[in-house]
Amino acid sequence: MLLFEMLLNSSAVETLNFGLFTGGRISTPTILASTTKYTYSDDTVSAGTNLTTNTNFHGAAGTYDIGLFGGGAVQLNALVTTTYKYTYSGDTIAAGTDLLYARFSMGVTGTPTLALFAGGAINLGGVDPPATANTCKYTYSGDTVSVGTSLSTAVRELAATGTTTTGYFGGGAANNSTIYRTVSKYTYSGDSIVSGTNLTAARVLLSATGTSTVGYFGGGSTLSAGTGYDTTATVYKYTYSGDTVASGTNLTISRYRAIATGSKTIGYFCCGVISSSNYSNASSKYVYSNDTTASGTNLLYAVSGGAAPGSCPASFS
Repeated sequence: MLLFEMLLNSSAVETLNFGLFTGGRISTPTILASTTKYTYSDDTVSAGTNLTTNTNFHGAAGTYDIGLFGGGAVQLNALVTTTYKYTYSGDTIAAGTDLLYARFSMGVTGTPTLALFAGGAINLGGVDPPATANTCKYTYSGDTVSVGTSLSTAVRELAATGTTTTGYFGGGAANNSTIYRTVSKYTYSGDSIVSGTNLTAARVLLSATGTSTVGYFGGGSTLSAGTGYDTTATVYKYTYSGDTVASGTNLTISRYRAIATGSKTIGYFCCGVISSSNYSNASSKYVYSNDTTASGTNLLYAVSGGAAPGSCPASFS
């Protein structure tokens, strides 16, 4: 019996019904600890329990029962290794085990048993923060952390999604002048990394979510920080079987630093930066079955640099 089939017979299946969006900043230097729950069935939003600390540029993964949020920045120049565990039943927050590295703008995905934090930038104070290739594995059972296999290239501001066996890390930047369209595939069994198929064009500050068969990489910027970010609504569909990339339907809004998550049938790309310091709380819904997009309900806060568990639980079933 598949994991999802077993969970259909338990109360944990209720966690399939909403996405949890956390933190981010509403301006410089105002950072939030707030959370917003987006209920998929009726497109309603409500407040969740706040994170313990104001946090932005952090990462997230999770299981059917908990969301795990880690890393990022709590002030303009203060990076952390802190993790928070959000238990959906009861909306409670507890401290997790610290990550091995302090960094921001990393790619995070995982399985029902572990989260993988990969890449990111390791110095928030500089004008061109250096990227890293390091990965850190967080095992939910026992709340342990360990070193994973490094990515092939140091990269920050990337996006991640995947399946129960493989994480897919796409796009991002090496520095203020070089952005990527490459995809790295991380196989959890054996901790091995191989190159995937490149995205159609280079993107930085993009977002990703998906199903058990296809990853959707959306939005971002086609230009580097050194040039000055633009925004795009483009979506690339990465089909895991065959490692093929195709164009999807554009999102309803062009932006970068959006927060992406989803249900088994619909991806949600929310918030982000529309232009310069113009932050959005708007939602774009991407229906997987027919590649259509529509506006969703606005979130409670217009933020840049928030996080949601983007690969769970939709891609586990």
